[in-house]
Amino acid sequence: PIEFEVDTTKPTQPGIDQITDKTGDITGPITDGSITDETQPELSGKGEVGNIITVKDGDEVLGSTVVDENGNWTYTPEEPLGEGDHSLTVTETDKAGNESDPSTPIEFEVDTTKPAQPGIDLITDKTGDITAPITDGSITDETQPELSGKGEVGSIITVKDGDEVLGSTVVDENGNWTYTPEEPLGEG
Repeated sequence: PIEFEVDTTKPTQPGIDQITDKTGDITGPITDGSITDETQPELSGKGEVGNIITVKDGDEVLGSTVVDENGNWTYTPEEPLGEGDHSLTVTETDKAGNESDPSTPIEFEVDTTKPAQPGIDLITDKTGDITAPITDGSITDETQPELSGKGEVGSIITVKDGDEVLGSTVVDENGNWTYTPEEPLGEG
């Protein structure tokens, strides 16, 4: 006898349980609609043991992996994802060749381009008898001057005095930022 099984039932729709950013200053889960500097994120999920998980970015197949003996799978793209928008989905294919419907897409943006070099447009002395812009090389009695400038909307501006981080602020929706130190600057 030649015995075999007929299986025409496609696997249930798989999901991507997590996409993880593992490099750079900010690591952790990449969520739908987020921005990341990770060009080779790790995807993970669950499936039926031995089935093949195929990973796509839009219509482009990135690669595939096999569901392990514990029902888990992980996949990291061999080729880095390019700058811009990405929409990752997975399908699961069983041993009979039946392919599932694609997972719900997780969309995110890869941004590895550092912002333009920022500048301090203005440092303002706002207290005492003399109030005015503080210029390079000048002397002031202001211990908590207001700094201001321009930047990319939503970016974080970190203010330093030498190597010491004084604090940070976020660039507003108009591309402007201001910062006043919480602690007074010392003499010198």
